[in-house]
Amino acid sequence: MAKQAKPVKQKRVFPPSVSHDVVMRKMLRDDPEFAMEYLKVAFEDKEVPSLRLLALRRVADAYGMARLAKAAGLQRESLYRALSVKGNPTFSTINAVLSALGATMTIRVSKSSARHWKMKAAA
Repeated sequence: MAKQAKPVKQKRVFPPSVSHDVVMRKMLRDDPEFAMEYLKVAFEDKEVPSLRLLALRRVADAYGMARLAKAAGLQRESLYRALSVKGNPTFSTINAVLSALGATMTIRVSKSSARHWKMKAAA
């Protein structure tokens, strides 16, 4: 009877894990259409208003804060402060950032708002 060779235990080598933030930053930086859709969805969310600021901060970070601040005509430190977790950016700051990113803000009448206006007009 022939001796069976013992199975060789191989060390498993996994690729290093990559954080979600790193992947998102790369996707937002490399795909401007994805970045704009990301902002659009965040700005449409009515449940979590702070999501808008988080999304804008992520896109700004992917674009490059210093580069974005310069393009928006803002001081870098002011942009960091405005987009921080405790930030409270003014409309003009948000507008300048969106403009520097090549985006605009659009206002639409929601279905519930349209019904509200119709009811008021009928009264």
